[in-house]
Amino acid sequence: MKVEKLSETQIKFILSQTDLLDRNIRVNELAYNTEKTEQLFREMMEQAMTQCQFNAENTPLMVEAIPLSVDSVMILVTKISDLEPCEKRQELLDKVREVRKRTQQETQYKKHAIAESRSESDQNSSDSRLSIYSFATLDEVMVACTRLVGRIKGNSILFKSFGRFYLLISATEPGDLSIESIELILNEYGQKHISNKMSAFYLIEHAETLVQDDAVRKLALTLNYI
Repeated sequence: MKVEKLSETQIKFILSQTDLLDRNIRVNELAYNTEKTEQLFREMMEQAMTQCQFNAENTPLMVEAIPLSVDSVMILVTKISDLEPCEKRQELLDKVREVRKRTQQETQYKKHAIAESRSESDQNSSDSRLSIYSFATLDEVMVACTRLVGRIKGNSILFKSFGRFYLLISATEPGDLSIESIELILNEYGQKHISNKMSAFYLIEHAETLVQDDAVRKLALTLNYI
């Protein structure tokens, strides 16, 4: 968990997938008041007080959750005074929206919109029926797909997010994906990412879908390799 004090009235938290998994919390659960999310919020505010001297006791707060990628979410916490006039409340809301817009713009300039699956713990969190890779260009995706035809039993979907192309390959059964063989091919053209249901859900909800079904075969056909 990372914390950054933006001003005397606003603080920002970055929660990683590991932060949420350790507390058995899903991203969509952050929108609800549950025992787990309330405990997480208490931990966040304690850390804010310890690290940044951000004291929010007996102060109304506005909390906004903003997904940054498959693996992280930003939480903005803003102090609000009940005595503020409507004009100041609107000014505060505009400031929150501006921070959100600026953060999203910064994210677009990152080399990877989804964090790489580098550590052993990330590898262990992957689903054996899923494989997610990103590519810098559409040509790289299509060339990779020409070499995958006939090797995959299941569905494949192509997405676009923040200027990169994401190929999601899913098998009907765990044994249907020869992970080692297809990743040897995909690693030549793209970058592997954490491949689990949460990652797939993020792409489905937030990325642009370019090819809904059978993307590998359709993209290979585009280059007349079949």
